[in-house]
Amino acid sequence: MFRLLGIFVAILFISRLFLLTLSCYAQEDGQICWPEDVCKKNAEISKRALQAQNPNLCNQINQGTGTGDIGPDPVDDARVGCKVAVNLEIGGLDYCRSLDSSKFRSRRFSCLLDFAIKLKKPELCDELQDASGREDCRLMTNYRVEDCEKYKSFKFIDDPYNSRSPFAYSMCLRYVAENTNNQAICASITDKGQQDICQRHFRNHDIW
Repeated sequence: MFRLLGIFVAILFISRLFLLTLSCYAQEDGQICWPEDVCKKNAEISKRALQAQNPNLCNQINQGTGTGDIGPDPVDDARVGCKVAVNLEIGGLDYCRSLDSSKFRSRRFSCLLDFAIKLKKPELCDELQDASGREDCRLMTNYRVEDCEKYKSFKFIDDPYNSRSPFAYSMCLRYVAENTNNQAICASITDKGQQDICQRHFRNHDIW
């Protein structure tokens, strides 16, 4: 009896997971969002806000989704995500700086990172409060191959099992390739995984 109950529970779980997968929506940035109807509605509002260059239109979002930071109210998080996108277009760097780092940690990180790349100002990374965030941001805002030399023997702060540090140099080269739009650099990346990511970035870029 217990075995049959276990099988039933497993089937129920798999069916729900399948339904959730069907209701997911792939956003333009490749991030998976759910439920699909809410994601599409929020995407339309964000599109209008971008076109009007008016972040206040993001306040029309009244439903949250399964993306973004874990912790804040989903509606607040969705609105912040929309406002970050608009402010990136209109040069609203101060909006990034105003975000509560404890409540919207990943939103603030991505906002400052995007501005650091857009303005070619890696020093903006230093405005991130946590050391690991600053470290990652600095890695992702390199523009010259020679700047990657220091990553040949690098140890990440948040890498206790040494799972990322051996690939730091290859990761740096990948970001240089992406930031300078130089696909030729991908071929010089020795780590196969990072090289594949680099090449895939340019294939996807060509598609869009």
